[in-house]
Amino acid sequence: MKIFDFNKLADTVSAYVETKIELLKLDLKEQLVQVLARLLTWSVLIFSMLTALLFLSIALSAFLNEVLESSFWGYVIVAGTYILIGIGAFLSKESIERVLHSQVEKSGILQEKTDDEDEQ
Repeated sequence: MKIFDFNKLADTVSAYVETKIELLKLDLKEQLVQVLARLLTWSVLIFSMLTALLFLSIALSAFLNEVLESSFWGYVIVAGTYILIGIGAFLSKESIERVLHSQVEKSGILQEKTDDEDEQ
């Protein structure tokens, strides 16, 4: 007389592990789709903003050329402004990285789900 059936236990554990793996795969797919959707949305937004900035910079350069009665000083002034902004960003990159890191942590984008969240 068998008190405990090890084959049945092994089958149950095996089925549980397979189910858990499938659940993890589905969760990973869902998270990947969410990240890709956000990435695509932000890419379109950033591309649009950069295009607008480019045309506004050209317009400002042309306007400054008219005001200064020059054919190139407007472009030099606008380019110099961007160079100064770039140098400032480079010099303060550690603080920018700290702020971005804390914002990513607050948003919970990279946070793992717990078992309690899976059951809900």
